[in-house]
Amino acid sequence: MVDELGGSYRGVAIGDSTRQMSSRLGKPAPLAKADECDLCPVGTDYYDIGPPTHIPPPSRTPGLPGEGEGDARYRDVAFLIDHGLVYGFVITGRDAQTRRGVGIGDDLELAAHRYRTVRCGTANEDSEYVEFPFCSGRLAKRRYIWFGADPIRSVTVTTTRLEQP
Repeated sequence: MVDELGGSYRGVAIGDSTRQMSSRLGKPAPLAKADECDLCPVGTDYYDIGPPTHIPPPSRTPGLPGEGEGDARYRDVAFLIDHGLVYGFVITGRDAQTRRGVGIGDDLELAAHRYRTVRCGTANEDSEYVEFPFCSGRLAKRRYIWFGADPIRSVTVTTTRLEQP
């Protein structure tokens, strides 16, 4: 179960430390190699799962580009880490489903119906990168969601706005 408003998955919650995360799930996989996706769960391809094109860490200085300190990658989830704390996650687990009943394998149309605040579109549209469909929006204060690909192949929940750069 993906608790999108509470911000938790597999016993790890937004705001947890990397130590808490590791004690629940074990040691994460090594950092991604140059040809792998940093924010993707282990064994997945960026363009196949369609995660957000840009996820700014909460500590980014306004007006300056910034990156989180890294991601903790597991088989079906990658946790986004900034200053030793989880600020979001990208899920690809086949059984993952939000509290509103939208999960991996569902159509984006269902996500748009159950989450009235999301808008749907095409990521990387009119760019040199591969395009893919998505739905994304704000759920509550400091809580954003992204459904990537159609049928959905990833669900991302974070404290920072998910938008195309």
